[in-house]
Amino acid sequence: MIRKCTDEDISDEELEKVINPFYDNYHEYVITYVVPEVIAFYIASSYSRNAMWEATFYQHYNSAKDIFNVSDDEDYDKVKAEVIKLLRIKYSLEIICEDSLDLKKASIRFLFQYSFLILFYKKSQKIYICVNVCGLWM
Repeated sequence: MIRKCTDEDISDEELEKVINPFYDNYHEYVITYVVPEVIAFYIASSYSRNAMWEATFYQHYNSAKDIFNVSDDEDYDKVKAEVIKLLRIKYSLEIICEDSLDLKKASIRFLFQYSFLILFYKKSQKIYICVNVCGLWM
């Protein structure tokens, strides 16, 4: 529903039952799905373009997050874990050190840890199906 603009202020009840839940839901979505993707992209892109300056993981995290204009009440450890996972899976980057952030390209052996092979047998005939967990085919 689209609300009509009026010159009147919204009521306290409307604020509590309609507006605040909307913004809470929006904020949760941004923190859960958008922020980790953008921070991982920021770190991976600056690293691959040789545009990363020496700083801690936390400093790079905050630099990337600044564009969102969101409060600092997100669960840093939860978002950080998701960023580290995205760096590893999506960008093939491993964090070597967080203080003075240091990264390296993930080795093929490392990437194989995220892929696995499922074997199915059908009438003594082997059927191999490769299930790739990380989305990167070797």
